[in-house]
Amino acid sequence: MGLIDKLAKQAINKSFMWASSTSGTPSFSQFGDNIMNDETVFTITNRILDEYSKLKPRHIRIVNGKEVKVTDNNINEILQNPNNLMTQSDFLRKCAWLRETYKNCFIYPTYDLYYNPTNGRTKKVYKALYPLNPVRVDFFEDDLGIIYVDFTFKNGKHSGKLRYDEIIHWRKEYGENEYMGGDKNGSANNTTILKHLETNDKMIQATFKSIEGSLKVTGIFKMSGLIGKDKLEKERQEFEKKLNDDKSGFVILDQGTEYNPIPFYGRTVSKDLLKFFDDKIRRHYGVSEEILDGKYTSEDKEAFYETVIESGAISLGQAIERVMLTPFARKNGNSIICYTSEIQMMSADKKLKLAELLLPTGGVTNNQVLKWFGEQPYEGGDERFMSLNYIKTKDASKYQVGEQNNQNDSVSNSE
Repeated sequence: MGLIDKLAKQAINKSFMWASSTSGTPSFSQFGDNIMNDETVFTITNRILDEYSKLKPRHIRIVNGKEVKVTDNNINEILQNPNNLMTQSDFLRKCAWLRETYKNCFIYPTYDLYYNPTNGRTKKVYKALYPLNPVRVDFFEDDLGIIYVDFTFKNGKHSGKLRYDEIIHWRKEYGENEYMGGDKNGSANNTTILKHLETNDKMIQATFKSIEGSLKVTGIFKMSGLIGKDKLEKERQEFEKKLNDDKSGFVILDQGTEYNPIPFYGRTVSKDLLKFFDDKIRRHYGVSEEILDGKYTSEDKEAFYETVIESGAISLGQAIERVMLTPFARKNGNSIICYTSEIQMMSADKKLKLAELLLPTGGVTNNQVLKWFGEQPYEGGDERFMSLNYIKTKDASKYQVGEQNNQNDSVSNSE
């Protein structure tokens, strides 16, 4: 039984009405103009997806301001191994692709229900996470005001009505629509970017046509009088030889031949104009030229993360915890955080300075520092060391007073 059939089997059968909406019937199509066919957009999007695929989502618990180990559920295991078809990196990349393309990513967490006879409670034990790619999404609600969602897929099958609070919904550009990311119709609004892409494509095509025009007939070689076919071919070959042999740009001909050049008036689009529209496309996504070309500094990478990736990483963690963590768990310090290694975005010099700062205080282990530089850890490298030259600031005066007393005792004893 496939995932869609399982969803339909789990769907609830009861009376429904359209979910309340201020923008009309809450039925949304995922189809739209596919801007991913553009080479520039495809390259930019891949840079973004590469960064999302490196995230490390994790269930954490904060108690009294300190992080404690979570041992009473299997959410971290599911976040690390989402399903039997995808690695964690594949899963995150797929989810990010859906969000970038349609401004909405739906993820269905499969689970089993276990009844505890001791306390009479039923507990969800999650098994897997599956990204969904529907072509239509309909929202409904029952008499109690509970929201349900029905997915229609490309093969025409329906998921059936599923509780919306059991579906992870990761949105982008959320605001105009009550339920969906994107524009007021709940789909990707590519109107602005399509104008840039069309203009950019026209300029590129104009450049290609100009190049093609320059390769066409550029002159007429005229020979006076009647001439046979064999002699005509011989004259042509001699003329081409003169063109190839001469390096000055001037061709000397005899009195029986004449060459009339045909001027080419084609115009190419300037490099600055092409770059201008290319920059507008990149600016739409917040990706700099340095990031796109792979020639970025640590500052460029940090800016890219903060402006493009960070908000999405935060919203993904919150979207997962909305579904997979109970209100009681969230109230008691549990959350889902999508971690990224900001240290890996630093230059080698900055990593070295950070190691010099943290190693003497026991802030990091030797193996952690080796990992920053892509080196293998060694046995015993997970121990933390610190310099004895450091003391608490509140003990500094006591240390100085004690040292002074020791010096005075030494002087007295010498006398």
